[in-house]
Amino acid sequence: MKSLFFIKLRGISCGGSVIPRLGGTKLTIIISAIKIIVLLGFLILIHEAGHLLVAKWCKVKVNEFAIGFGPLIWKKQGKETKYTLRLIPLRWIL
Repeated sequence: MKSLFFIKLRGISCGGSVIPRLGGTKLTIIISAIKIIVLLGFLILIHEAGHLLVAKWCKVKVNEFAIGFGPLIWKKQGKETKYTLRLIPLRWIL
């Protein structure tokens, strides 16, 4: 006699209906998460760079343009704006 719940190779069978699995190893999931973070980071960077350009065109003083937050990795002092790269690239500051 078959059990009501049993696992198939490609999906989980539950009483005759097959529910597809979201397959993937832990490494695949980690790589996918990194890709999403990089893509979102790039889109946010473009968005915030637009704010920076408009502020510069309107002659608004911008003290710092930071990519990310947390400990400082790299910095460059421009004429009036300090450009910084931080450890965790999930937030941009203008």
